Amino acid sequence: MRGQPLNPCVNRHGGAAALVLSGLLLLLAAPVALAHPPPPETGGMVFILSGEGADQSLIRDGLSSAQAGEMLVTTGGGTDLGLWMSEELTSPLEITGTTAILNLYAMPITVVGGPGMYIDVTVMVDGEEMVSGTSETIILNEPLMTNIPWTSDEFDIVAAPGQRIEVNAVAHIDGIGGAQVQWGETDAPAEFALMFWTLNHTAAAETSTERADLSVEFDTPWNCSDIDLVSLKVHGPVDDHDEPWPETAAPGEMAVEGDACAWAGDVTGLSGTLLYRWHVEMSDGEQFNLTGDVEVAGSVAGMVMAPRVSLLGGLLGSLLALIPMLALTVRETNTKSGFSDRFAAVFEADTGTRTSFVVWLVIGISTGLLAGPVIAVLVTGVLAVLFWTLDAPEEQLA
Repeated sequence: MRGQPLNPCVNRHGGAAALVLSGLLLLLAAPVALAHPPPPETGGMVFILSGEGADQSLIRDGLSSAQAGEMLVTTGGGTDLGLWMSEELTSPLEITGTTAILNLYAMPITVVGGPGMYIDVTVMVDGEEMVSGTSETIILNEPLMTNIPWTSDEFDIVAAPGQRIEVNAVAHIDGIGGAQVQWGETDAPAEFALMFWTLNHTAAAETSTERADLSVEFDTPWNCSDIDLVSLKVHGPVDDHDEPWPETAAPGEMAVEGDACAWAGDVTGLSGTLLYRWHVEMSDGEQFNLTGDVEVAGSVAGMVMAPRVSLLGGLLGSLLALIPMLALTVRETNTKSGFSDRFAAVFEADTGTRTSFVVWLVIGISTGLLAGPVIAVLVTGVLAVLFWTLDAPEEQLA
């Protein structure tokens, strides 16, 4: 006897129940996947973690310049990830009220059971502790790179030239399992930052007969080797130096030249109160807009006019050489002699007069060449009238 066929409705419901049950079992077997928030944004002074072993460093450069490194972290005790050091400072560094941020990334290599991973971090200057602390514990239940961020309490950091900034991290797994901590790779952009650092600058206006410049001096702890690009925008002249920076600056972008810490922008032809904005791009990707105002003198014409030389003026100006001769001649007591005789006698007898003659000749020619014939005629004319009056016969003066 053949058996009765099963009810198709029962088959359908039974299959669905089996699928649901299988799905629930899979969900229970798999770790719970929670989306992690993105790491905190870094700013101020940013370093990339680079290198491994005894050659770990904090570099002021992009991620592409970093050397990759990694360290396996397993259950039981802490794993010292190493000590990262910056280059020696070439000028002082002082940040008041800064906050340190360290972003590290970990990849689970097994199922990590338990709360997850956390890191202990110490920030030092030449081995002297500036601040330390412990991060939150981050669940490692995703087969992906997971950021383990640490943010310090507020502190002050002071470092002198020749010293180094140092960062030490120790990783812990709170639970069972293992993970690989990595840095210096595109999928693990490990960064360390000192927040609220600002790029100091000193700006001034420098004018000459040839051009006018807005000069600026930047100050970084590495002699400005961490400055990649500098540009300048100018707005003005303005009536009030407190005017806000406009949406569109006029005349706008200016030509800039310089290197390292010293830069200058050509503002020839502009005068009065100018608003400026220096835009600086750092090697770590940080950007600064440094604004202010400066007074530019209006004596710069933008070009140098060559002085005109007048040969006629030089010729007429040479008559000024007669001043010492005429002065001594009219004072000559021997009035019976003629003027020309007295003039010749003075010139021959007095060596100082001959020297004065040469000096006044040079002055007269130079004055005439540069000042022109009009000035030369006026000067020599006034002197001629003066000495003619002094040398006139006594009967004419009676």
